[in-house]
Amino acid sequence: MAVIDDTLSYPRVTTVGDFFALLKPRVMSLVVFTGLAGIIVAPGHLHLLTAFTALLCIALAAGASYTINGTSTATSPSTCAGATGTPSRRTSRTPG
Repeated sequence: MAVIDDTLSYPRVTTVGDFFALLKPRVMSLVVFTGLAGIIVAPGHLHLLTAFTALLCIALAAGASYTINGTSTATSPSTCAGATGTPSRRTSRTPG
């Protein structure tokens, strides 16, 4: 668990790269690809502008949800359902 220190000796600078990392672009590309596949296999004709708008909205919604999830769990893990603040331990079962 990362410890956040509020007393920095230098001013904190947030860049666009920080926000982009919160969006999780690799995972989001899978979500957009799935939306694109759904648009392609949908029956009937879909206007190009409508399809583009749908994909843009999917990307924005996925990015926003990943960002909210990433910032809320990074700052306060105890607010997550089932979080205890300690790492989970796996028990190995041996046949027997």
